[in-house]
Amino acid sequence: MPLLKKGSGDGDLHGVLSDAATVAVIQGLGLAVGYVAQLLFARWLGRFEYGLYSFSWSALVLVATLAGFGYPLLGVRETSAAMASGQNGRVLGFVRFSARRVGIVALLATVVSVVALLIAGNDVAEDYRLPLLYAASSIVPLALIILFGELARGMGRPALAYAPRVLMVPLGVVLLTIALRAAGVVLTASRLVLLLAGVTLLIALAQGWRIRICAREVADGAPPQSDAVAWRQAARPMYLGVLFGTTMNQFDSVLIGVLSSPDAVAVYFVAKRTALLVATFLTAMNAMVAPRISRIYQTGTRDELQQMIRRVLPFVLIPGTAAVLVLAAGHAPLLRFLGSDYAGAKWPLLMLLGSYFVNVAVGPSAFLLTMTGHQWVHARIMGLSAATMVLGMLALVPTWGAVAAAGVFAVVTVMWNVATWLTAWRITGIDTSFVCLLRR
Repeated sequence: MPLLKKGSGDGDLHGVLSDAATVAVIQGLGLAVGYVAQLLFARWLGRFEYGLYSFSWSALVLVATLAGFGYPLLGVRETSAAMASGQNGRVLGFVRFSARRVGIVALLATVVSVVALLIAGNDVAEDYRLPLLYAASSIVPLALIILFGELARGMGRPALAYAPRVLMVPLGVVLLTIALRAAGVVLTASRLVLLLAGVTLLIALAQGWRIRICAREVADGAPPQSDAVAWRQAARPMYLGVLFGTTMNQFDSVLIGVLSSPDAVAVYFVAKRTALLVATFLTAMNAMVAPRISRIYQTGTRDELQQMIRRVLPFVLIPGTAAVLVLAAGHAPLLRFLGSDYAGAKWPLLMLLGSYFVNVAVGPSAFLLTMTGHQWVHARIMGLSAATMVLGMLALVPTWGAVAAAGVFAVVTVMWNVATWLTAWRITGIDTSFVCLLRR
C-alpha cells in the first residue's frame, strides 16, 4: 500500500507552485527594479562612490541580519508548525515575542554602531564615515522587515513576505532618486544611503501593521501562547547558522572594502548582484517549500516529503540552468553598458555564476536540515565554510582584489552546498538534488 496518496500529493504540488509563482512574480519584478537601479546607480555614482554605497549597504544588511538573533528563521518553523498542529494562539505569541526581541537587539546594535564610528573618528576613512552613519539608522527597520518577511512566509502569506523588501524598498529608492536627479540634485553615496534609510523605515511600519493583523486572523480569537524558554533555546543554533550564512553572503563585500578599496567593492558588487539572478528561481521555490517541509515533517511521512521535493525540483533546475547560460553568454553587453570602470567584473561574474548553479542543483538541502530540527548540524557546516571563506579572503584579497574574492566565495559556496546536501541526505534519507530525478 503506497504511503503517499496521489490526490494529496498533487494538491500539495499545486499549492507549492501557486505560492512559488506568486513569489517568483514578486521576485522578478523586484529583481528587475533593483537590478536596473543598481546599474543606474553604478553609472550615476561612478565606481568610487558606488563602492562606498555598496560597502555601506553590505554592512547594513550584515548587522541587521545578525540583529535578528535567529528568530526570523525560527519564525518560519514555529508559525508553520503551530498552524499545522492547530495551536494558532502560539503564532500570535511568537509574533509578539520575536518582534520585541529583534527590535531591542537591533536598537542596541544601532547605538553600538554609531558610538563605535564616533569613537573611531579619523581611524575610519572620511569617505566611509557619513554613509556608514546613515546606514546605521536603518538597522532597526531592516531587521524588522527581515523578521516580518519570515513570519509572513511561515503563515503562508507570500506577497506580504516578499513584496516589501524585494519590490517596494528598491522601487521607492529608485523613484526618489529619479525625482532628485530631475530636480538637479547631485547623487552621492551618502544621499543614496539616506534615501534608503527613509524608505526602509516607512516600509517596516507598514509591514509590521499588516503582520499584526495577519497574526490575529490566524489566532482567530485564541489568546496568545508563549514558550519563551523553548524559543530562546531553539533560536541559538538558528542564530549560529544565520551568523555563518551572513558571513558568507554579506561579509565578503565588507571584507573587500576593508582589505582593498571602494573600487574593488564596486566591481565585486556588480558581479555578485548579476550572478544572484540565477538564484531567483531557487529563492522562490524555497520560500514555499521550507514551511511545507516543517508541516510534513510534523504530520506526514518521509516518502511524502521526498515526493514533494522531487515534483518541484524541475521548476528550479530548468529556469536556473537557462539563466546561467544566458548570463554567461551575454555578460559582455551588460559590462559595456556600465562603462570601462567595470570591465574587471567579467571573471568574478563567471566564477560566481558557476557557484550559484551548484546552489540551484542541490536544492533546498539547508532548509531540510533546519526545518527538521537538525539546525546544529547545519550550523557546524556553515561555521566551517564561513571560517574558510574569511581566511581565504584575508590571504588573497589584499593582492588580487575582486577576482580573488569571487574565487574564494565560489569555491567555498560549492563546498558548503555539496556538504549540506550529502549531510541532509544521510541524516534524513531525503535527496534534495537533481540526483533524485534520476532515480525511481
